Amino acid sequence: MRHEDVLQALLELTPSKQAHVVAQWPGLTGKTSEGIDVTARTPKELRRFMAERDPGMLRWIQGFEAGDVFYDVGANVGGVTLAVAGLHGSQVTSVAIEPSVASFESLARHLSLNKLLGFVIPLQVALLDRTGIEKLNYNSTAAGYSLHAVGEAVDHEGRPFVPAEVQLIPTYALDDLIETLKLPLPTQIKVDIDGYEESVLRGATRTLSRGSVRALFVEVVDHDRRGTRLASVSEILGRAGYELVESFRHGEGGDEGIGYVSDHLYRTVVT
Repeated sequence: MRHEDVLQALLELTPSKQAHVVAQWPGLTGKTSEGIDVTARTPKELRRFMAERDPGMLRWIQGFEAGDVFYDVGANVGGVTLAVAGLHGSQVTSVAIEPSVASFESLARHLSLNKLLGFVIPLQVALLDRTGIEKLNYNSTAAGYSLHAVGEAVDHEGRPFVPAEVQLIPTYALDDLIETLKLPLPTQIKVDIDGYEESVLRGATRTLSRGSVRALFVEVVDHDRRGTRLASVSEILGRAGYELVESFRHGEGGDEGIGYVSDHLYRTVVT
């Protein structure tokens, strides 16, 4: 049986049965639809790589051009970063930003496994609207999990939680990160950070004003079910010269008819 068939069969099992199989067969490997080799250590990590790609995001990353610089903010285990590398190779440089220890390890491991470290820059930092050292409060310490909190242990809906672990992490405004490390200016940005969208965008004011960024793909968590955060994100990006051109719902609809969690594509305003 092909590894791809084994992986597909594994995904059809219940989470408890998946965990049992992975525990017995930790060396299980397969390929994504973009031809990227992946290793399965936990069911959550496996699902991050092998889940069907969101059609809206897939169309967006397929449209990247030679010379583009892609910033994956909230890279997790690297599913999107690896997909971009699989589609475009060294023609697109990627900067993958992920603060979680286990997810970053998975990201780096898969970049190495696929010989991609020559044109993908992995950074284990968090992005906000400020630069310094802050607490990263883990929802879970396993690879592939999200919904962590930086600063206070408060979730994406404003509710306090008891973290599984607390880590001190370097936190940057994107403007400071680019200038400090002399990173290449982004042309395409993905933001998927579970409620910190506004903070990250406020920390990217100088970067967005330079005009290099052609598009941003932003996941918005509608915390109050009224579209408040989407309106705020659109206002921030509108002031920077970007307009909302397409939305992709995943999750239940909110009071304003948008998804509780939904993706939104912004592009530079054409005059």
